[in-house]
Amino acid sequence: MIPVNSASHRDLGFTGRLAGHWYAVYGDVLWCAPGVTDMRRDRPGFHGMVRDAVSRMTDDPLKVVDLALNDDWPVRHQRQFVPWNAKGDRLVGAGVARVEVIDGTPTVTKRFGPRGYWWDSKTTARYGDVCAYRDEHSEYIYIWGGPPTYITDWLNKSYTYLARVKAADAFDLGKYEYFWGRQQGWKREVLNRFTPETAVLWGTGQGQVFWSPYYKCYVLVHLALATPIDGGLVYAGVAHPYHDPSGKTLVVSYTNNNHIEVIKIVFE
Repeated sequence: MIPVNSASHRDLGFTGRLAGHWYAVYGDVLWCAPGVTDMRRDRPGFHGMVRDAVSRMTDDPLKVVDLALNDDWPVRHQRQFVPWNAKGDRLVGAGVARVEVIDGTPTVTKRFGPRGYWWDSKTTARYGDVCAYRDEHSEYIYIWGGPPTYITDWLNKSYTYLARVKAADAFDLGKYEYFWGRQQGWKREVLNRFTPETAVLWGTGQGQVFWSPYYKCYVLVHLALATPIDGGLVYAGVAHPYHDPSGKTLVVSYTNNNHIEVIKIVFE
């Protein structure tokens, strides 16, 4: 996946629709060397980066339009999308931000929580770091996240936990509900038991949920088996259902060693 108006390496790229357009949020956006217009022809070395950035999707699944560009010359690069605390470089929590389209660019206008996040990663699940989905068939937004950071063994840190909120209440922490397993169901009490019973997934990594009009059910796209580049990591399957409203085919992108690769799936 190549930006048409900038040049950088990136990962993730989770998509969402806002004000009638589809956008992607990328992570660890590594700028190419000054003057480089094609990331495939980048020069070695570190040339600057932002933690995350936003781009507008196009009708071509291999091309995106980078937004919020800086003043670099002759090739501009993306600015930081979600403000972050420059004093730290570790995972501290998960939260919610209000995003508004200003002059054609999605812009974070507010981060919620006294420290810029709601769920402390030391004690609560990292809601949203695995997946987030606005269900078009209900009032709810669903958010999936990994366990607190004190859980470090491979088996238990691979579980995923679930919360939800009505879209109209998304900016009110007190309205969130947490899934406590099949026996207890949904509760306003923040989940503090991280077990196979209270988890909803295991071993998926980051992904994306969408509604399939072809199968008439919800589908989770996640990825683990693609061939890695130079022994790097392969992760973060992302669905792009807007390319085929019938659902007969599905475009999927994923991260392969900070390159975004794209495939097309045909369902039969």
